[in-house]
Amino acid sequence: MPDPDPRALEPLVVQADAKPWKGFPEVPGVEYKVLRRHPEGGGLTLLLRFARGVHYPTHRHPGGEEYYMLEGTLRDGGKTYGKDAFVYHPPGSIHTPSSPGGAELIVVLPKAIELVAKG
Repeated sequence: MPDPDPRALEPLVVQADAKPWKGFPEVPGVEYKVLRRHPEGGGLTLLLRFARGVHYPTHRHPGGEEYYMLEGTLRDGGKTYGKDAFVYHPPGSIHTPSSPGGAELIVVLPKAIELVAKG
C-alpha cells in the first residue's frame, strides 16, 4: 500500500471566531459557520446558532447527526437540551428542532440533510 500524501495527514485548524456567520435564506434566525466539509456525502461539521423562538424545518438525517450544546437550549424530539448536552440521532432519523431562548451548538453531519415536505 502506498504511503499517504503527507498533506492529507496535516490537521485542519479553523479559527471559528474569525469566520462570519451565514444565514439560511429559508430559515431566518438560524445561522452557521462551516468548520469542515466531509469528502463524501455532502456532510459538514458546523457551528450552528438559533435565535430566540426559532425552529428549523422538519428534516431527515440519512447519515445521522450528532451535536454538542455550547450554550442556550434546544427543544428536540419532545425533550429540551442545555449546555454540555451531547445528542446523537441515528441514520434515517427525522426531527424539527427549535430553540425557545436561543442556542449555539457544534453539529456533525456525515451526509447532507433532506428536508421533509409537509403534507
